[in-house]
Amino acid sequence: MNPRNSSVRSAGWAALLVVAAVMLGCGGGSSGTTTGPVVTTFTPASPIVDGSLAMRAGNSAGSTITIKVSATQIPSFFGAAFYVTYNPSVLRFNGMDSAGSFLLAGVSASDVVFLADNATPGTVKVVASRLDPTTAPAVPVTTTAVMGGGAAFFAALALLPTLREMPEPTRSAIRSAVADRWRPVLSASIGLLLLSGIANFVLFQGPAHAGQALYLALFGVKVLAALGVFFLASALMGRSEALQPVRDNGALWTKVNAGLVLLVLLISGVLRTLPPNP
Repeated sequence: MNPRNSSVRSAGWAALLVVAAVMLGCGGGSSGTTTGPVVTTFTPASPIVDGSLAMRAGNSAGSTITIKVSATQIPSFFGAAFYVTYNPSVLRFNGMDSAGSFLLAGVSASDVVFLADNATPGTVKVVASRLDPTTAPAVPVTTTAVMGGGAAFFAALALLPTLREMPEPTRSAIRSAVADRWRPVLSASIGLLLLSGIANFVLFQGPAHAGQALYLALFGVKVLAALGVFFLASALMGRSEALQPVRDNGALWTKVNAGLVLLVLLISGVLRTLPPNP
């Protein structure tokens, strides 16, 4: 047998982890049989865009490959049903791991259903969904927020401490180059977060939690903290002379910004646990 390169494409989408393993096959020649390692690869059928569910390549070990399935920028995600097709003479479905699914955040396991039916070789039918919107409401998926928040923590804990150990000319050059590259990404992230946040509240969360004093109070604090994050991030990356004192004391304000990001994430987690109106 010659080593075989296997490429996988999927017809289905999910918000979970799907694990597949390449099956070893053999082929013979007139002089005998040889064996070799199997190499597995995964090629997404299309690029990942906002408002989509998509499959991504995960870890691979030997003949086993993990396929991650993720949701990107979906204001209100409740569940999904889909199927994956594959060649059963080349691949074997090993199972599904739902332990890291965001559908489990803030609810109990009994509030969510995960099913993977592989009764027909070559097809995996998957269901991943919350069950009752009154006890387990839809989940707002905002990966841009995670990306921007991660940048604040990276700057506070890694970038700025490293820059302090460098000579001033080098430090200034790196800071300027980073700001020039990050500024357009930051502007786009702020715009997306504002639009998706307003839409999610006006269309979904606001009506579902109307009149709930605790929800509205926490949401108000979250909005103020988020506006603080936007302001400090823009000030630290901007060119305004009026905000130069913020950049001069960048280490302090970057830590403050990271703290505000953490506050936003914590409040978001609490808000997801508050049930909507009956």
